[in-house]
Amino acid sequence: MKKFRLGKRIVIPVLVVAAVGAAAAYTLAPKTYDTVTLAPQTAKLTFTETGTVAARTSVSVYSLASGAIGDVAVVKGQRVEKGDVIVTLDLGLKPESEIGGLQAQVDAAQIAVRQAEADLEDAKKSESDAQALYGAGGLSSADRDAAVRMANAAQAALDIARANLEARRKAAESSIAAVNQSEKNSEVLAPISGIVKELYLDSVNIIAAGSPVALIESDEGGGRLEVFVSTKDIDGVAVGDRVELTMAGRMEDKKSAGVVEAIDDYAQPVVTALGVAENKVKVTVGYAQDGAGSPTKGSEAAGSGAGGAGNGDGAGSATDAGTGGKNDGDGSAYGQGEGPGSFEAAGFGIGYQVDVDFTYYEEADQIVVPKTALYKDGDAYFVWAVREGALAPVQVEKGLELRNGTVVKSGLAPGDVILQDCNIKGLRAGAKVKL
Repeated sequence: MKKFRLGKRIVIPVLVVAAVGAAAAYTLAPKTYDTVTLAPQTAKLTFTETGTVAARTSVSVYSLASGAIGDVAVVKGQRVEKGDVIVTLDLGLKPESEIGGLQAQVDAAQIAVRQAEADLEDAKKSESDAQALYGAGGLSSADRDAAVRMANAAQAALDIARANLEARRKAAESSIAAVNQSEKNSEVLAPISGIVKELYLDSVNIIAAGSPVALIESDEGGGRLEVFVSTKDIDGVAVGDRVELTMAGRMEDKKSAGVVEAIDDYAQPVVTALGVAENKVKVTVGYAQDGAGSPTKGSEAAGSGAGGAGNGDGAGSATDAGTGGKNDGDGSAYGQGEGPGSFEAAGFGIGYQVDVDFTYYEEADQIVVPKTALYKDGDAYFVWAVREGALAPVQVEKGLELRNGTVVKSGLAPGDVILQDCNIKGLRAGAKVKL
C-alpha cells in the first residue's frame, strides 16, 4: 500500500509539469493567421444616384382660339414632328356663308359706283347743254346754275360711292382674313419636334384662347440627364467630371458615360424612393463622347483633406472629403473630349431613369488595408504587422474610408505583411507568426 501511494505522489507532479510544458510550448509555437501583403493600388470611392433623361428644350403649346374640343390627335408620351396637329377645335364658324355675305356687300358697293358714274355722266351732259343754251340766250342764268349744281352733286355722290366701295373692300378683306385665320387657328399645331410630355385636354370640353394645350420636350441636341445629389456628397462633384451611366434592362444593362455640365447653387426638397424628403442639389449631365470629362479625380480634384467615409448604403454617401475640386482640364466643361453627344443614340430616351455613378475620390498608388485590420488605442490607430516573424503593433495615419477598405497615409509600406483581423483574441507583441 505504501509503495502504491508513493508512486501516485510522484506521477501527479510529473503530469502537471508535462502539461505546463506543453501549454508553454503551444503558446510559444508560431501560429498561422490570415495575413495581407500590402501593395500599391488605386483607392476609389464612388456613390450612385438615379437620374432622369430630360429634353434640352421644352415648349408650352397654347390655343389661339376659343372653341369646343373636337379631335385630339395625340396622346401623352407620343413623338410628334413640327407642324403635326395636336387638337382640332370646333369654333362654330361658317366660313363660306360669312365670306359670301362680305362679297355681296362689295358687289352692292360696286353697283352703286357704276350708278353714280352714270348719274354724273348725265349731269355733266345736262350742264353742257345748259351752258350752250345760256350762251345763245335761250336759258336763264338760274336754270344754268341749277344744272351746274346738279353736276357737282353727281360728282360728290360718285366720290362717296367710290370711298364706300374702297371701305367695303378693305373691310371684306380684313374680315375674310380673320375668318381664314380663325379657321386656321382651329388646328393647334406642334411648334417643334419632340415628345408630348403633358397633355391638358383629358377632362376639358371647351377651351379658351390662350389656354395651355400641351407641353412638348424636344429631343434634338441629345437631351440631358438631371440627377439630384445629396448635400453630403455634392462637394465631391465638379463641372467636367466624368460619370458612369447604367440603365437596367431585363436582358442586359445599357452602359455609357456622361459629363457634368452644370451644378445648381442651391438645394431643394426631393422625395426619395423611401418616401423621405431630403434636400438635394440638381446636377445636369450631358452625354460624353470618348475621352470627354476628367477620367480620374485625385486628391486635388476631390478636395483638400480626407475625412469621413461612405456609409455603404444604397445612396453611396461619402462625407468630409474637403472642398470640391474644379476641372483641371482645358477650362471647358468637357475636358479634352468632343462634348455632349446623344443619349438617344445610346438608347437612353427622354424620361428614362438612369443610375449615375459619381467618383468622389480616386488616387493611384495608395496603401489600402482591410477595415478589420485597424484598431484604435486612445486617439491613435494601429495595425498588427509581421516584423521578423513576430507580431508588432504599428501606429498608422488613417486616411479616407472606402467601401472595401481604408487608406493608410503613413506608417506602412508596400510589401509589409499585416493581420487581416485585429479582433482575434490573444494577440500580443512578439508572438511568433507562421507565414
